[in-house]
Amino acid sequence: MMFSRKPIRRPVVCKDGFEMSVQASENHYCSPRQDDGPWISVEVGFPSEKVNILMPYVENADTDDPTEEVYPYVPSEVVVAIIMSHGGQTGGELPDLKMVFAPRPDASEPEDDGINARFAMLEFD
Repeated sequence: MMFSRKPIRRPVVCKDGFEMSVQASENHYCSPRQDDGPWISVEVGFPSEKVNILMPYVENADTDDPTEEVYPYVPSEVVVAIIMSHGGQTGGELPDLKMVFAPRPDASEPEDDGINARFAMLEFD
C-alpha cells in the first residue's frame, strides 16, 4: 500500500491579522477522516494567539504555549466563530465545512439536518 500525503492548506488569515492552520484529510484529526469533505470537525493548529474557545480541544493540555499546539476534531462551527470574531477571512484556505445545527423545538417546518458550506473567503463588515 502506497502512502500518499495530501497538500497542506495555506493557513487561514483573518482581517485583524490572526492566523491558524485548518486541515482535513485522512491524515488529519477530522471527521469524517477521509480526503473528501465536507467535514463536521477539522484539525486546527498553531494559532497566532491563544483562543479560549479552542482550549477544550488542545492535544497537550499541559501546554505552556497554545500557539505551538494542534487542536484535534474542532467542530466546524467553532472554526467559523473564531474566523468571524477576528473580522472574517481575508486569505488562506479552508476545507469544505459542514455545519450542523441543533433543531429548534418550536420549528413549524421540518429542520434541515445541516448546512454544507464552502467558505472560500469570509468577510464581515
